[in-house]
Amino acid sequence: MNRGNKAGQMIGVEAINRAAAELAKSVAAEGDALVLGGLSQCPSYLSGKGKEAVQKEFKKQIDVFVDTGMDFLLCEYFEHVEEMEWAIEECKKTKLPVGANMCIGPDGDLHGVSAA
Repeated sequence: MNRGNKAGQMIGVEAINRAAAELAKSVAAEGDALVLGGLSQCPSYLSGKGKEAVQKEFKKQIDVFVDTGMDFLLCEYFEHVEEMEWAIEECKKTKLPVGANMCIGPDGDLHGVSAA
């Protein structure tokens, strides 16, 4: 189990994301900056739990970011195109702007989906 999974189980994903979002908002207010809510890969995808379960995990993150007044959402550092698409789909259910980026090389994602 990685550190993120342990922290999520011990402290709770909602509590971690809420504390981070509130801290970011307070710092951003000092300089009138925008603040994003960042979604990342989730263990449910790598465990093969399917689209519905994975999107449920993303929604938990998104709900906190919407509730805390983030300015936009960023699906970041995804290694699988499919998982990133599922995250974007869930983000687009909000009224917030959505951005995305991947950790992908010239040979494609970790499932062999082409980067071209």
